[in-house]
Amino acid sequence: MKSIITAGFNSGLGDMYTNLYQIIYLQEELKKIGYEVKTIIDLGINPYKVDGENRDIFKRIFKFDLLDSVEIVVGDLEKVNNNLSQDLIKVYNYEHIHTVFVDKRSSKFDSIKHVKYSWYYRDDLPKINLFSDEVTKYCELKSKEIGDDYIGLHYRPFSSDNEDNIQSDLENYKLEINNILEENHDKIVFISTNKLLVKEYLKNSKYTNYYINDFVFPNVHDSIRGLLINEEELFEILKETVCDMYLLSKCKKIYRIANWFSAFLSFSCLYNQTNVSNTLRYYPKYPIRPL
Repeated sequence: MKSIITAGFNSGLGDMYTNLYQIIYLQEELKKIGYEVKTIIDLGINPYKVDGENRDIFKRIFKFDLLDSVEIVVGDLEKVNNNLSQDLIKVYNYEHIHTVFVDKRSSKFDSIKHVKYSWYYRDDLPKINLFSDEVTKYCELKSKEIGDDYIGLHYRPFSSDNEDNIQSDLENYKLEINNILEENHDKIVFISTNKLLVKEYLKNSKYTNYYINDFVFPNVHDSIRGLLINEEELFEILKETVCDMYLLSKCKKIYRIANWFSAFLSFSCLYNQTNVSNTLRYYPKYPIRPL
Protein backbone atom coordinates (compact mmCIF):
# COMPACT_ATOMS: atom_id res chain seq x y z
CA MET A 1 0.00 0.00 0.00
CA LYS A 2 1.14 3.54 -0.75
CA SER A 3 0.55 6.82 1.06
CA ILE A 4 1.50 10.45 0.52
CA ILE A 5 1.66 13.12 3.21
CA THR A 6 1.47 16.71 2.00
CA ALA A 7 2.34 19.67 4.20
CA GLY A 8 2.96 23.37 4.09
CA PHE A 9 5.16 25.44 6.38
CA ASN A 10 2.85 28.40 6.78
CA SER A 11 3.66 29.80 10.20
CA GLY A 12 6.53 30.47 12.60
CA LEU A 13 9.51 28.29 13.48
CA GLY A 14 7.80 26.58 16.42
CA ASP A 15 4.86 25.61 14.22
CA MET A 16 7.25 24.41 11.50
CA TYR A 17 9.01 22.17 13.99
CA THR A 18 5.76 20.78 15.37
CA ASN A 19 4.45 20.14 11.88
CA LEU A 20 7.60 18.31 10.77
CA TYR A 21 7.54 16.23 13.97
CA GLN A 22 3.93 15.22 13.38
CA ILE A 23 4.74 14.28 9.77
CA ILE A 24 7.59 11.99 10.89
CA TYR A 25 5.37 10.52 13.60
CA LEU A 26 2.64 9.86 11.02
CA GLN A 27 5.21 8.35 8.65
CA GLU A 28 6.27 5.80 11.27
CA GLU A 29 2.67 4.98 12.22
CA LEU A 30 1.72 4.48 8.56
CA LYS A 31 4.69 2.18 8.03
CA LYS A 32 3.58 0.04 11.00
CA ILE A 33 0.30 -0.74 9.23
CA GLY A 34 1.96 -1.51 5.93
CA TYR A 35 2.17 1.73 3.94
CA GLU A 36 5.09 3.03 1.93
CA VAL A 37 5.27 6.76 2.67
CA LYS A 38 6.24 9.72 0.52
CA THR A 39 6.11 13.29 1.82
CA ILE A 40 5.65 16.45 -0.22
CA ILE A 41 6.51 19.67 1.64
CA ASP A 42 5.65 23.04 0.15
CA LEU A 43 8.08 25.68 1.41
CA GLY A 44 6.64 28.37 -0.84
CA ILE A 45 3.95 29.40 1.62
CA ASN A 46 6.23 29.94 4.63
CA PRO A 47 6.24 33.49 6.03
CA TYR A 48 10.04 33.86 5.99
CA LYS A 49 11.01 35.28 2.62
CA VAL A 50 14.42 35.49 1.00
CA ASP A 51 15.48 37.02 -2.30
CA GLY A 52 14.33 34.79 -5.15
CA GLU A 53 12.56 31.46 -4.85
CA ASN A 54 15.35 29.48 -3.20
CA ARG A 55 14.22 27.72 -0.01
CA ASP A 56 17.39 25.73 0.59
CA ILE A 57 17.89 27.70 3.80
CA PHE A 58 15.39 25.41 5.54
CA LYS A 59 17.53 22.40 4.64
CA ARG A 60 20.21 24.04 6.80
CA ILE A 61 17.76 24.37 9.69
CA PHE A 62 15.86 21.05 9.65
CA LYS A 63 16.72 17.37 9.14
CA PHE A 64 14.53 16.45 6.19
CA ASP A 65 16.57 13.28 5.72
CA LEU A 66 14.59 11.67 8.56
CA LEU A 67 11.78 11.33 6.03
CA ASP A 68 11.95 8.13 3.98
CA SER A 69 11.06 9.86 0.72
CA VAL A 70 10.63 13.62 0.52
CA GLU A 71 9.97 16.07 -2.27
CA ILE A 72 10.49 19.76 -1.48
CA VAL A 73 8.40 22.03 -3.68
CA VAL A 74 7.76 25.74 -3.94
CA GLY A 75 4.26 25.92 -5.28
CA ASP A 76 0.58 25.75 -4.60
CA LEU A 77 -0.19 23.23 -1.86
CA GLU A 78 -3.91 23.39 -2.61
CA LYS A 79 -3.23 22.50 -6.23
CA VAL A 80 -0.99 19.60 -5.16
CA ASN A 81 -3.74 18.28 -2.87
CA ASN A 82 -6.40 18.67 -5.55
CA ASN A 83 -4.31 16.71 -8.05
CA LEU A 84 -3.64 13.90 -5.56
CA SER A 85 -7.31 13.64 -4.64
CA GLN A 86 -8.09 12.67 -8.24
CA ASP A 87 -6.37 9.29 -7.85
CA LEU A 88 -5.99 8.74 -4.10
CA ILE A 89 -8.21 8.69 -1.01
CA LYS A 90 -7.86 11.55 1.47
CA VAL A 91 -8.01 9.95 4.92
CA TYR A 92 -6.74 12.71 7.20
CA ASN A 93 -6.45 16.48 7.21
CA TYR A 94 -5.04 18.39 10.14
CA GLU A 95 -6.17 22.02 10.20
CA HIS A 96 -5.20 22.38 6.52
CA ILE A 97 -1.55 22.03 7.59
CA HIS A 98 -0.86 18.45 6.58
CA THR A 99 -2.95 15.90 4.72
CA VAL A 100 -2.67 12.12 4.25
CA PHE A 101 -3.62 10.38 0.99
CA VAL A 102 -3.63 6.60 0.48
CA ASP A 103 -4.27 4.26 -2.43
CA LYS A 104 -6.15 1.79 -0.21
CA ARG A 105 -7.76 2.59 3.10
CA SER A 106 -6.76 0.33 5.99
CA SER A 107 -9.07 -0.19 8.94
CA LYS A 108 -5.99 0.19 11.15
CA PHE A 109 -5.59 3.84 10.15
CA ASP A 110 -8.27 4.94 12.62
CA SER A 111 -6.23 3.44 15.48
CA ILE A 112 -3.43 5.99 15.01
CA LYS A 113 -3.27 8.38 17.95
CA HIS A 114 -2.28 11.69 16.40
CA VAL A 115 0.04 14.05 18.25
CA LYS A 116 -2.02 17.21 17.69
CA TYR A 117 -1.55 19.48 20.72
CA SER A 118 -0.84 16.67 23.17
CA TRP A 119 2.96 17.07 23.12
CA TYR A 120 3.09 19.51 26.04
CA TYR A 121 1.87 17.00 28.62
CA ARG A 122 3.06 13.66 27.18
CA ASP A 123 6.28 11.81 27.95
CA ASP A 124 5.63 8.76 25.76
CA LEU A 125 6.35 10.44 22.41
CA PRO A 126 9.70 9.71 20.71
CA LYS A 127 12.42 12.26 21.45
CA ILE A 128 13.62 13.45 18.06
CA ASN A 129 15.92 16.38 17.37
CA LEU A 130 14.81 17.61 13.96
CA PHE A 131 17.28 20.47 13.80
CA SER A 132 20.34 20.08 11.60
CA ASP A 133 23.73 19.03 12.93
CA GLU A 134 25.11 22.48 12.04
CA VAL A 135 22.50 24.26 14.12
CA THR A 136 22.57 21.74 16.98
CA LYS A 137 26.35 22.03 17.32
CA TYR A 138 26.02 25.82 17.60
CA CYS A 139 23.28 25.46 20.24
CA GLU A 140 25.42 23.09 22.31
CA LEU A 141 28.21 25.66 22.37
CA LYS A 142 25.71 28.28 23.55
CA SER A 143 24.42 25.99 26.31
CA LYS A 144 27.93 25.74 27.80
CA GLU A 145 27.77 29.48 28.52
CA ILE A 146 25.00 28.84 31.08
CA GLY A 147 26.03 25.56 32.68
CA ASP A 148 24.04 22.46 33.51
CA ASP A 149 21.44 23.60 36.03
CA TYR A 150 19.17 26.50 35.09
CA ILE A 151 15.47 27.20 34.75
CA GLY A 152 13.60 28.88 31.92
CA LEU A 153 11.28 31.83 31.41
CA HIS A 154 9.53 32.12 28.06
CA TYR A 155 8.31 35.70 27.60
CA ARG A 156 5.92 35.92 24.66
CA PRO A 157 2.81 38.06 25.16
CA PHE A 158 0.81 38.12 21.95
CA SER A 159 0.38 41.68 20.81
CA SER A 160 1.43 43.68 17.78
CA ASP A 161 5.11 44.54 17.58
CA ASN A 162 4.87 48.30 17.86
CA GLU A 163 6.90 49.80 20.69
CA ASP A 164 3.93 51.13 22.66
CA ASN A 165 2.35 47.67 22.93
CA ILE A 166 5.66 46.02 23.85
CA GLN A 167 6.19 48.65 26.57
CA SER A 168 2.65 48.20 27.83
CA ASP A 169 3.12 44.42 28.04
CA LEU A 170 6.37 44.88 29.93
CA GLU A 171 4.72 47.17 32.47
CA ASN A 172 2.01 44.55 33.00
CA TYR A 173 4.49 41.69 33.52
CA LYS A 174 7.40 43.41 35.31
CA LEU A 175 6.25 42.27 38.74
CA GLU A 176 5.91 38.67 37.55
CA ILE A 177 9.40 38.72 36.01
CA ASN A 178 10.84 40.21 39.21
CA ASN A 179 9.11 37.63 41.39
CA ILE A 180 10.43 34.74 39.30
CA LEU A 181 13.99 36.07 39.53
CA GLU A 182 13.70 36.63 43.29
CA GLU A 183 12.09 33.26 44.02
CA ASN A 184 14.92 31.58 42.09
CA HIS A 185 17.73 33.80 43.33
CA ASP A 186 20.02 30.81 43.79
CA LYS A 187 19.62 29.68 40.16
CA ILE A 188 20.29 31.05 36.70
CA VAL A 189 17.07 31.91 34.88
CA PHE A 190 17.35 31.62 31.11
CA ILE A 191 14.99 34.22 29.67
CA SER A 192 13.82 33.51 26.14
CA THR A 193 12.39 36.56 24.40
CA ASN A 194 12.78 38.44 21.15
CA LYS A 195 11.78 41.75 22.77
CA LEU A 196 14.68 44.23 22.99
CA LEU A 197 12.84 46.35 25.58
CA VAL A 198 12.70 43.35 27.92
CA LYS A 199 16.43 42.75 27.50
CA GLU A 200 17.16 46.41 28.21
CA TYR A 201 14.96 46.34 31.29
CA LEU A 202 16.84 43.33 32.68
CA LYS A 203 20.25 44.81 31.96
CA ASN A 204 19.28 47.94 33.89
CA SER A 205 17.68 46.02 36.76
CA LYS A 206 19.24 44.91 40.05
CA TYR A 207 19.06 41.26 39.02
CA THR A 208 22.12 39.31 37.93
CA ASN A 209 20.85 35.70 38.12
CA TYR A 210 19.68 35.49 34.53
CA TYR A 211 21.02 34.56 31.11
CA ILE A 212 19.65 36.05 27.93
CA ASN A 213 20.60 35.70 24.28
CA ASP A 214 22.32 38.96 23.32
CA PHE A 215 21.36 38.51 19.69
CA VAL A 216 19.10 41.37 18.61
CA PHE A 217 16.03 39.74 17.09
CA PRO A 218 14.06 41.92 14.69
CA ASN A 219 10.38 42.35 15.46
CA VAL A 220 9.00 39.19 13.89
CA HIS A 221 5.97 40.48 12.04
CA ASP A 222 7.53 43.76 10.92
CA SER A 223 11.03 42.70 9.94
CA ILE A 224 11.02 39.03 8.97
CA ARG A 225 7.66 37.73 7.90
CA GLY A 226 6.60 38.82 4.46
CA LEU A 227 9.69 40.90 3.66
CA LEU A 228 12.59 39.90 1.44
CA ILE A 229 15.89 39.78 3.30
CA ASN A 230 19.33 38.35 2.66
CA GLU A 231 19.44 34.55 3.04
CA GLU A 232 22.46 34.54 5.37
CA GLU A 233 20.85 37.18 7.56
CA LEU A 234 17.70 35.08 7.79
CA PHE A 235 19.75 31.97 8.60
CA GLU A 236 21.40 33.77 11.54
CA ILE A 237 17.99 34.87 12.85
CA LEU A 238 16.54 31.37 12.58
CA LYS A 239 19.67 29.77 14.08
CA GLU A 240 19.52 32.04 17.13
CA THR A 241 15.79 31.39 17.44
CA VAL A 242 16.46 27.64 17.45
CA CYS A 243 19.06 28.20 20.19
CA ASP A 244 16.41 29.66 22.48
CA MET A 245 14.20 26.63 21.80
CA TYR A 246 17.15 24.29 22.41
CA LEU A 247 18.18 25.92 25.69
CA LEU A 248 14.60 25.67 26.98
CA SER A 249 14.67 21.91 26.28
CA LYS A 250 17.31 21.59 29.03
CA CYS A 251 15.22 23.36 31.69
CA LYS A 252 13.61 21.31 34.47
CA LYS A 253 11.23 24.19 35.16
CA ILE A 254 9.85 26.65 32.59
CA TYR A 255 7.75 29.68 33.46
CA ARG A 256 5.40 30.87 30.74
CA ILE A 257 4.53 34.54 30.37
CA ALA A 258 2.32 34.26 27.34
CA ASN A 259 -1.36 34.99 26.94
CA TRP A 260 -1.75 32.54 24.07
CA PHE A 261 -0.82 28.99 23.11
CA SER A 262 2.69 29.24 21.63
CA ALA A 263 4.19 26.35 19.68
CA PHE A 264 7.61 27.86 20.40
CA LEU A 265 7.85 25.53 23.39
CA SER A 266 7.11 22.41 21.34
CA PHE A 267 10.79 21.48 21.01
CA SER A 268 11.33 21.80 24.77
CA CYS A 269 8.58 19.16 25.22
CA LEU A 270 9.31 16.85 22.30
CA TYR A 271 13.06 16.87 22.98
CA ASN A 272 12.90 17.12 26.76
CA GLN A 273 16.55 16.75 27.86
CA THR A 274 15.74 16.54 31.57
CA ASN A 275 14.55 13.77 33.88
CA VAL A 276 11.41 15.75 34.80
CA SER A 277 8.02 14.87 33.31
CA ASN A 278 6.50 17.39 30.90
CA THR A 279 3.43 17.41 33.15
CA LEU A 280 5.56 18.99 35.91
CA ARG A 281 7.87 21.34 34.01
CA TYR A 282 5.59 24.20 32.98
CA TYR A 283 4.21 27.05 35.09
CA PRO A 284 1.36 27.72 34.75
CA LYS A 285 0.49 24.17 33.72
CA TYR A 286 -0.95 23.49 30.29
CA PRO A 287 -4.58 22.33 30.16
CA ILE A 288 -5.02 18.78 28.88
CA ARG A 289 -6.96 18.63 25.61
CA PRO A 290 -8.61 15.47 24.28
CA LEU A 291 -6.79 13.76 21.37
